[in-house]
Amino acid sequence: MFSKFLRNIHFIAFFTITSVILWGCGQRGAPSGGPRDITPPEVVQSYPKKMGTNFKGSEIFWKFDEYVTNTGLAQELLISPPVNHPPSIKLIGKKLTLKFDTVLNENTTYSIYLGKGIKDLNEGNPLENNLFIFSTGDQIDSLSFHGEIYDGETMQPMNEGMIHLYKEVDDSVPAQQIPSYFAKINEGHFHFSNLSEGEYKLIALVDNNGNYLYDLPNEKIAFVAEPIRVTEYQDSLEIVLKSFITPDQRQFISSKKCDFNGVIQLEFNQPVQKCNIEMMDHSFKKDWKIEQWNNTRNLLTIWSTEILEQDSIHLLVSFDEELDTIFFDLSKRKKIRDQPLTVEHNFEGLGNSYKKKLALTFSQPISSYDVSKFQLQNPYDTTNIQISQENELLIVDEIFQESTHYTLQLLPQAVKSIFDVYNTDTISLHFSTTSTASLGNLNINYNFEQANQHGVLQVYREQKLIKEVKVLNQQGLVSLEGIQPGDYQLKYISDWDNNGVWSAGNYWTKQQPENVYWYSEPINLRANWDLDVNWQLIP
Repeated sequence: MFSKFLRNIHFIAFFTITSVILWGCGQRGAPSGGPRDITPPEVVQSYPKKMGTNFKGSEIFWKFDEYVTNTGLAQELLISPPVNHPPSIKLIGKKLTLKFDTVLNENTTYSIYLGKGIKDLNEGNPLENNLFIFSTGDQIDSLSFHGEIYDGETMQPMNEGMIHLYKEVDDSVPAQQIPSYFAKINEGHFHFSNLSEGEYKLIALVDNNGNYLYDLPNEKIAFVAEPIRVTEYQDSLEIVLKSFITPDQRQFISSKKCDFNGVIQLEFNQPVQKCNIEMMDHSFKKDWKIEQWNNTRNLLTIWSTEILEQDSIHLLVSFDEELDTIFFDLSKRKKIRDQPLTVEHNFEGLGNSYKKKLALTFSQPISSYDVSKFQLQNPYDTTNIQISQENELLIVDEIFQESTHYTLQLLPQAVKSIFDVYNTDTISLHFSTTSTASLGNLNINYNFEQANQHGVLQVYREQKLIKEVKVLNQQGLVSLEGIQPGDYQLKYISDWDNNGVWSAGNYWTKQQPENVYWYSEPINLRANWDLDVNWQLIP
């Protein structure tokens, strides 16, 4: 029995020691396999050879030094000059084959860009030598040029679309033929290489329907008006393009709305120069409406007390030599006079200068107000104030104190709208002014003599437009007093058509978009500072 006990002890000891050894081995983990493979695949054979000439076949292949995957190759593949039909793609093991169903052009240098469509199978390292050049003739074309492309309105580098190059230079070519050569856009840059000598038409296109043609009105385009010439003496030209979408120049009413009986909104496709609106089958001794336009004059709000009792109305709208009739069924719409009167003001948030005028905007046009029912409270007292009316705004004619909290109270029946709607309850508006020491002054001395005669100067604070000035003189001063500290940007639009906004171009009339310039230096306005900025524009 004792010997059996010893045998059990020996077995337990052996099992324990073995378990410890195995556990220790387990703790060291599986073999790591060495450092991660970061080596991209390489081409060890191709047909034709890279930079090869006199290629006459219909198949091109590459053999790689390791197994690869072609996921995404169909989207990355770029062949220039383009072919009528994309080749079929076949990957077997380490061999990639492109098969063309049409004969390639004679005496032409081709570039095949594989992009990041070829990666090694294990780690996904993309092929680095991904540009393959060959010729169907007896020589490789070697001329080149490059350029930059920006969004015409923002002047930000583009990163979408393609650059198209055509051997035929007629203006109709981009709408009728696929380009002779392509180039990709990479952060605003593009490059053409291996070109033959000659004249070319050049455009950039964001091709919305993917047919390589400029055939949709909403496709973004950039162009050079005249053909460019590439020669051995003018190699490596540099070109700057500015893209745009040509707006629909037709003038029409794009939308109409009548949420409440008493107010109508009409939106136009283009800013309106002249407009007249009549109510059909009705005549009035006086004007039956109040018109309010937005700043760009493409949105019109019509207020009228005359339509409140109507079940329906027909409007005859004449605008910019166009004519339209509009019908509204008013029988089931709520009346605007049953809606409460609300108010907004322009002292929202912090950083309001005490020199700023307080402007009140109401949800309905105001017909009258009782100034005795406007009370301004500060921490020390309550006072009555003076009010003036400017179009749809009520302006508080009061000199405020800096660093002060205010409450403006509109007592019941302080204001009445044209629909005989009063404020039935007291309206309390809370706002504050900041200290002068916490604000700054920005003085912009500009000289735009070398730009267009007319323009628009825009001031942005941290990418938000805060001030817009129409420039009539080529030199001048714009002062912004009591504004918040921060980073500011200046933008100038050469307003060739003098419409007050940036205008796009038109490829068919060879009209380029209006030039846009940004002040290149950082502008950091600090509190309690006067900052002078001198901007001499040199296009």
